[in-house]
Amino acid sequence: MPEQISKIFGGEITKDLISDTATPFCKCSKRMLDRRLSTNDVIKSSCTCGEEHNEKIWNWDVTKERSDVLLQNDNVLTFHPIYSQGTAVVKGDAPLELGKQHYWEVKIMSFLTGTDFMIGVGTDKVNIDSHHYQFTSFLGNDDQSWGFSYRGLIQHNHRVKYYGQKYSRGVIVGVHLDLEGPMGIIEFYLNRRPQGKAYLNIPIDQNTKIYPMACSTSAKTSIKLINSTSVKKNLQYHCMETIAKNPEMLELVKSIPGFKRLSHELWFLQCKQRYQYHSDFEKNNLMLEDEAILSSKKKKFIEETDNDDDSSLDSLEDLYKNAHRIKHFKRAINTTTAERSKSDTSDDSEIDETPLIFFCNHY
Repeated sequence: MPEQISKIFGGEITKDLISDTATPFCKCSKRMLDRRLSTNDVIKSSCTCGEEHNEKIWNWDVTKERSDVLLQNDNVLTFHPIYSQGTAVVKGDAPLELGKQHYWEVKIMSFLTGTDFMIGVGTDKVNIDSHHYQFTSFLGNDDQSWGFSYRGLIQHNHRVKYYGQKYSRGVIVGVHLDLEGPMGIIEFYLNRRPQGKAYLNIPIDQNTKIYPMACSTSAKTSIKLINSTSVKKNLQYHCMETIAKNPEMLELVKSIPGFKRLSHELWFLQCKQRYQYHSDFEKNNLMLEDEAILSSKKKKFIEETDNDDDSSLDSLEDLYKNAHRIKHFKRAINTTTAERSKSDTSDDSEIDETPLIFFCNHY
């Protein structure tokens, strides 16, 4: 198995380059990972990392009558502020306009535990009170919603798929929803790093409204809505999309006074800002091309080790039944790393001049 893993990834594997949990975005990462620091302390702290773009065109729709969610300071949302007895679901206070590109971000303020926390979208046909006394992965449990779980999974129509890294406190989760085509496209971001298109089949209907949504089953789960914006995909949008792929050109455009407003409005296209505070970005120097290669090769590995050709699962129960594959995968990686390390220390006469290929922490 170690040889198979090494062959699949086509090069060197180091243990610290493969992680199944996203690290906190900001320079306060050590404090964010300190479990002795309460959620209230994090909320009251002066940390504003990643909050330089704080414009909002919508907010969470929270009425005073609700006891399962609490909105503080107009941006910090807490699910089950006292205790949890089921799944609390909240949606935006305005539907997302059709024919536009939508992007919003939340910063996770508490450690995520329990059955599930999810962020995503749903239509006006979703009954957000239907699971008030049931613990469930709500978003994507039907054909009217799409969700990204803190476990790194996506779900729609009760079908679960492996997608990205797990996430918890300190991580910025972004959602990019394209409502301009014949079908909507949704993509999720972790720490401003795109995780890949999740769904391409969101129906666009003039008679159906689509809302941003989030849900949680765990008591005192807190998130902060950092920003929410929408733009039209016009010539300026396409130009910025191309410019953002060239760091030198992007910096040049930002320095031109006439383009500052455009650069500010379309900041979410400039993905090079991701991990701007975290040392892992400087250490690994990860590129999107590597991320795509790693994702495709891991998918190939999973398909080759499973007789079922369908990459999705019927439910979370199926996911847990198949969890041994992931453990076997990690064990093989660790074994490969140990064998390589042992080989390197036992024979110093041979120097491998093959360049090291870095892959991302995408799991």
